[in-house]
Formats: sequence, C-alpha cells, structure tokens
Amino acid sequence: MIHYIILKINFDLMRTIFETIYPIVFSLIIFVLMISLRNYIQTLVATKSGDHTAKAEGFLSINPLQHIDLLGILLFAVSGFGWSKKPPINEYSLPKKLHRLLVYMSPILVNISFVLLTLLILVILKVFNIESSYIILEFLYKIVHVNLAYLVIHLIPLPPLDGYYMLTTLLPQKLSFSFETLREYTPWIIALILSPYSPVYYEINALLSTYTWSILGLVY
Repeated sequence: MIHYIILKINFDLMRTIFETIYPIVFSLIIFVLMISLRNYIQTLVATKSGDHTAKAEGFLSINPLQHIDLLGILLFAVSGFGWSKKPPINEYSLPKKLHRLLVYMSPILVNISFVLLTLLILVILKVFNIESSYIILEFLYKIVHVNLAYLVIHLIPLPPLDGYYMLTTLLPQKLSFSFETLREYTPWIIALILSPYSPVYYEINALLSTYTWSILGLVY
C-alpha cells in the first residue's frame, strides 16, 4: 500500500512537471525554427536583390546556431518574448525601393506562411477525420500563437523592427529620416509594451490567445 502511494505521488509529480515544461519546450522549438527561417529567407531575398552582406556573415543558413542570440532565447523561455541575431542589410546595395521593401517584408511572410501551413494541417486532419491528441493540438496552437505574436510585434514601426523599415522604405526620404529619432527610445518603448510585469503585455497576450483559438476554430 505504501509503495502504491509513493508510486502514485511520483507519477502525479512527473505528470505535473511534464505539463508545466512541455508548453515551454514546444514554444522554444517553434521559436528557434521560426527565427532561423526568418533570417535565412531575409538573407536569401537580400542576396537575390543584390546585397551580399548578410550572406558574407553566414546568415544564408538554416543552422539555428547561426541565428540564436543567447540572451534573446533565455528571455523568450522566461517571458515568451525574445529576439535573434539580425542579418545586416546594406541599403546602398539595394537602390530600388521595391527590392528593399521585399527584403524587409520577407520575415513577416515567413510568419504568415507558418500560420497558413498550420491551418492547412488542421484542415487535412479534419477532412480525413484523423484524431489528434491534445499534445499535437497544443503544438499546432503554439505554432500559430508564437508566429502571430512575432508578426504583430514586428509590424510596430519602431527601429529595429521590420515594420519600421517597411514604413521608412515607403515614406519620402525626409519623413523617413525623422523616424530615425525614435531609435534611442525604442528599447524603453518595447520594454514598456512587452515586459511581463506590464499590463499592456498581459492585454496583448490575452488578445493573441483569443485570436489564435478563434483562427484554429475556423478550420478545426
């Protein structure tokens, strides 16, 4: 009887640990894969457009070690927000506005592709009546949630986020220079928005969770 109680306690403890850890592990796997593909695709588009700067520094690779920033991934594991190394872009090698816009849009398109691919998987599961475990559905949820979060954040027009470079590419040169003055304030603004202790962070996270489940509910 005592052995049974001990085994049950150990089993419950292991299950609790597993249920606590696996969402974090899922998120980290998705985050690493996402940042690697984002950087790789941006470098590929930049190279095809005439800028070989990022390629020369090794960013034309899907090896996660090339893209991971240690502090960024540790912060992501703790708070759900992190960053990667950023491929350097030399705008002087991209004289055409269209090429610059494609380079800055390409990481955003990677996030959208992840979401659409996940929805396609869910449609296939539903059409062919394939039963899926909760863990698989949780993993698919994390793919959509992490990519939507990164998509929304990077559309903010603050340097060095993608939204800033897309906006300044489209704006007249004088206006784009005026946006450069925001650079010194960007870390504080982002910290205010995305700090785990900020009420703004919880509101954004709650909205993203709601919209993620809503999107998944459309197809599954």
